[in-house]
Amino acid sequence: MLPQKSGNIVEFGVRLREERERLGLNQTEMGEAGGVNRSSQSLYERGVSACSIDYLFMARRIGADLEYLFTGIRGGADLSEREGELLAAFRLLGDGDQEAVIRVTNGLAGLAMPSRQVHSPRRKFRGET
Repeated sequence: MLPQKSGNIVEFGVRLREERERLGLNQTEMGEAGGVNRSSQSLYERGVSACSIDYLFMARRIGADLEYLFTGIRGGADLSEREGELLAAFRLLGDGDQEAVIRVTNGLAGLAMPSRQVHSPRRKFRGET
């Protein structure tokens, strides 16, 4: 016989399913992103089983809102929908691609607002003036 489910794990599971759907993933895709199979993902979403901290770190990397999962309150609530989409896509990128996106957006922001320094200045290399 399974132990009685706590309300917290059931609520967490419901929010996990909502986050998966918000990210546009099916259970197999979300499970793979978190290092588990579809069956484990289903158990998490139904509140039958608790996920590991490793799973949560991986879920965060693909854009899951951990604050929402734990509290039911959306993190980054001050972000517009468009900003949230950009942030979720950014989090899917590897470190090198994230650095490239930062350089591009800083460059574009500099063109839009030339008097404002958005990111730390580029380091000068030997021989540059």
